Amino acid sequence: MHTRNIYSIVTVKDGRADSEEIIEIFTDMASGKIQGDLKLLNYYRQIPVSYNAHIVNISRDRVEFKIHQNQALVMRFDKHTLIKSSHFSKGLGVHCFSAYINVHKEVAILTRFAYAQIKAERRGAVRVTVPTVISAVFVNSEIEISGSLLDISENGVSILTNAEPLTGEELQGTLTFSIAGNKLELASCLIKIMKTAEGFICVFQYQLKGVSEKILSRYIYSRQVEIIKELKEQL
Repeated sequence: MHTRNIYSIVTVKDGRADSEEIIEIFTDMASGKIQGDLKLLNYYRQIPVSYNAHIVNISRDRVEFKIHQNQALVMRFDKHTLIKSSHFSKGLGVHCFSAYINVHKEVAILTRFAYAQIKAERRGAVRVTVPTVISAVFVNSEIEISGSLLDISENGVSILTNAEPLTGEELQGTLTFSIAGNKLELASCLIKIMKTAEGFICVFQYQLKGVSEKILSRYIYSRQVEIIKELKEQL
């Protein structure tokens, strides 16, 4: 998942003032002046990994946290994390970078704090990556888009294609692909096209019902189980 789809940095006052305000909130939590309700958030293969965190020590612009081991493992890969709390300005989250991570001791030292809008939490459904190459085709009376599935949820899918789709967005058509031994033909809408280093990512939206809903629900659940198992095995 591209970071631009997960969060965007938001400046409330200015970079330095925002960072100082965030540190002040952490200081008040550490002293017991306000309730400590911190929760960290990362994404591992599109699956949200989110656990509570507790402040251990604050030194200028660096804060030491006691964190969950699963969170520490994902942060070791990502080198950053998002923090949620009801005390942050304007209902925003906070983005920061990892200065030190110890998975086995469940310790993280974080720095470079900035307010952030957490876009990924707006999703109405869990999205999972597709581990094998699965071909997909979108067609209507005007155009055909062929590619391979990147990720999938119960309300949409992303497809990687090499050729730039010569069309605009908000295009209605039929999306066809086979998953878990089942061929699906879904009435879909092309809602976004993004250019990347690998090609073009086309994002489609659909509304599942009946058999297709059951098939994709089972597949997404099984992928969640596989991904969490993979994460835990790395511990």
